[in-house]
Amino acid sequence: MKQYLAWRITIPIVILVICGMVLLGIYQADTARNIYISDLVSNMRTEAEILIGLVEKGVNDPSDELNNTVQNYADIFNARITIINTDGVVLADSEADQNQMENHLARPEILMALGGKEGVEIRYSKTLDKEMLYVAEPVTVSGKVIGVIRLSTHMDQLKSITNQIVKTMLVRVILVTILIVILAIVIINRLLHPLHDLTNAARTISSGNYIISPIHSTRDELGILSDALHQMTKKIQSDISELESQTSKLNAILSRMSDGVIITDSRGKILLMNPAASHIFRMDSHKTTGGSLTEVVRHHQIIRLWEKCVSTGQPQTIALDLRTERAFLQCIVIPPDEPQTGFYLCLFQDLTELRRLEMVRQDFISNVSHELRTPLASMKAITETLQEGALNDQVNSKRFLTHMEIEIDRMTQLVDELMSLDRLESGAVTLNKKPCHTKDLVIQTVERMQMQAKRAGLSFSTDIDDDLPAIEVDGGLIEQVLVNLIHNAIKFTAPGGLITIAVKNKTDALCFSIRDTGLGIEPELLGRIFERFYKTDKARSSSGTGLGLSIARHTVEAHGGKIWAESKVGEGSTFYFNLPIARPVNKQ
Repeated sequence: MKQYLAWRITIPIVILVICGMVLLGIYQADTARNIYISDLVSNMRTEAEILIGLVEKGVNDPSDELNNTVQNYADIFNARITIINTDGVVLADSEADQNQMENHLARPEILMALGGKEGVEIRYSKTLDKEMLYVAEPVTVSGKVIGVIRLSTHMDQLKSITNQIVKTMLVRVILVTILIVILAIVIINRLLHPLHDLTNAARTISSGNYIISPIHSTRDELGILSDALHQMTKKIQSDISELESQTSKLNAILSRMSDGVIITDSRGKILLMNPAASHIFRMDSHKTTGGSLTEVVRHHQIIRLWEKCVSTGQPQTIALDLRTERAFLQCIVIPPDEPQTGFYLCLFQDLTELRRLEMVRQDFISNVSHELRTPLASMKAITETLQEGALNDQVNSKRFLTHMEIEIDRMTQLVDELMSLDRLESGAVTLNKKPCHTKDLVIQTVERMQMQAKRAGLSFSTDIDDDLPAIEVDGGLIEQVLVNLIHNAIKFTAPGGLITIAVKNKTDALCFSIRDTGLGIEPELLGRIFERFYKTDKARSSSGTGLGLSIARHTVEAHGGKIWAESKVGEGSTFYFNLPIARPVNKQ
């Protein structure tokens, strides 16, 4: 760039110099030509005045003596001399026969001399094939012009002088041009060096590097420009740093928000989308930027909500149940504070968990109400019967009081289980962990449930690995887990069925399993069986609170284990849970 600009400045200067030198040469050549002609005319005038006195008589009476005089002085003056009378007839000529020469009356210089004035003329001579200078002086006697003396000389010497001037001028033009080009390049490069530095600095800035030092400290325009550029880069760097800081904070906030955020322009083009929104709509935020809101959300109610916000300029809110995504959303579209910015904020609050908790709360209230309603209704009926006179019937009153005691025990069991579940869920239960022999724990529990299984027409089978390592657990709580799972198997297994209790060593944990040959559980219900109060339809009328499996889950998890179930409808179910093996402590 610097070289290009240097030549753009140098070439016009060189052209101007050449033009100036050429014009100066032309002027000098013309001046020299005029001076040469003026000197030549002056000399020829003096020579003509000398001849006037010698040829006055010869003009009136031409003779050979006149020709001799003309020829002699022509050699002396190195000029052609011609004598012409007032009629234009040539009387004598130093180079030609006067008798053969044409009349000269029409020649301009002759006419001027016949008029009493000096005649000077430069023209091309066809006779001599040269450019000639003619000077004609009148020959007067008693104030009367009686003839003309004309001296002429060729202009070869003038042409030689002119050519010499032109050659000198060309040499000077070439030398001066070369000198000016060299000086111009040196001076211009020196002047343009700061501009070259400024250009490189501008390129550095354009590449994104805003850290530059002051380039020039001069007080001229380039120094002012350098200082302005330096101040500008400092301001840009400060603004970019502040913008990057704000952008980083904004990105950190948006990336950690649980609510989905989409920002669009007035045409529905997505400008920004945070990870939460990408998760809600199952889209890649990097791929959706620049796309349309319609393509991303793919829900007509959200699109209409956004269009209504754009048309009214007012915030819009709607609650949506997205069944395909199994999500419950609250959608809020907020217009820009300043319409000219055109940025619309779409906020998507995922209320799925809140709704689930609300449904759990409602189910909990409904289930507790259901579990309490039956014993309370039974007790109320018994109370009314006793009040109506059955109290005096000793046999029936005793039976009614026994039934009332059973209902009270059922309610007491429900309350106790609810309190146990609450303590387990809140972590308020303190586990009394002690090393426990697994096989003894399982055999003890099986013997405890043997009578209940026998009444149901079921049989037990055990499959316990030998040499099981000890586990450090709260034996009472783990036994209660086994009781709940075995009781659940007994309740859903038809008479003649088999319940198998197994314990296997899985290196890092012991895996317990209770397998039955009962009804089985449908796949869509399998994931909910550990919820509080959850019962299958077939079990709704059976005894139990529906809290046993939930208590078992929390107990196992409190010990650092995991519980799950596998089932096939009509083939039975298997409940598994594992407990970590106690590691021996090295004594120092």
